[in-house]
Amino acid sequence: SRDALVIAEAKLALVDADASGRASLRAFAMLEPVDLDADAIRARFGLHHHHHHHKGSSAAAKAAPVVTTPPASIDAAARRAEAKRLLLATDCVVAAGLRHGTEVVKRYRLAVDL
Repeated sequence: SRDALVIAEAKLALVDADASGRASLRAFAMLEPVDLDADAIRARFGLHHHHHHHKGSSAAAKAAPVVTTPPASIDAAARRAEAKRLLLATDCVVAAGLRHGTEVVKRYRLAVDL
């Protein structure tokens, strides 16, 4: 599939890594040519993201998302491919120093939700 090919090419670009981080940037550009739209990805795979608030717990727990299971009609292989792409892209932006903090955590959470 096209997704598998893009993931494989990005992995090859990372193998050809150099000290300046250009390989991570090149791999990221292959994996995510446009900015991540988490809401569009959630909608495409039937994931509904809403927050469940807990009384008397930490701020992080109060904002913990409740994720519904995607419908069976959504192709599991497509979800898995999207999650792999998202994980590798996130690893690349972290390695290149382009993203950090809560943005990175949100990207990893989305991959897990998939």
